[in-house]
Amino acid sequence: MKKGLFANPIFRMGKVVHEFVHHANLELERCGCLSFSLFIILFRVKHCQPVSQKDLASETALSGAAISRQIKKLEEEGLIERHQGEDRRNQLITITKKGIASLDLCEEVVSPMLEKRLELLTFDQQKELSTILNTLTI
Repeated sequence: MKKGLFANPIFRMGKVVHEFVHHANLELERCGCLSFSLFIILFRVKHCQPVSQKDLASETALSGAAISRQIKKLEEEGLIERHQGEDRRNQLITITKKGIASLDLCEEVVSPMLEKRLELLTFDQQKELSTILNTLTI
C-alpha cells in the first residue's frame, strides 16, 4: 500500500480530530449532553453573540443547510433564540439561560478530554502546534 496520503501530516491531523470527535460524542452521549457538533455551535453562539446564521456557518465550516438544521434543533430545545436583525432577512442568534446551562455541562465533559490530549505534548510542543495551526488556518 502506498503511504503517500496516509503519511501526509494534514491527513493525519484530520484523523486525530475525527477520532477525538468520535470519542467526545460517545462521552457526551453517555452524560446526556449535546452532540459535539451542537456543542461547538452553541459555544460559538455564546462567545460571538449576537451572531448570524451565515457567520456561524463560516465559523464552524458547516454548509448553510447543515447549520440551518443544527440551529433548528438548538432552537427547538430552547437553547438559543433568534432575533430580528436590522435586515429582515438576517436573524441574529443568542444563547438562552437553558443553553448556557447545557453548554456548561458539555464543557465539563469535553474540557478534561482536551486537557488529557494536550498532556501528551510538552509545553514547547504545544506552542509549536499552536503556531503551526495558526499558519495553516485559512
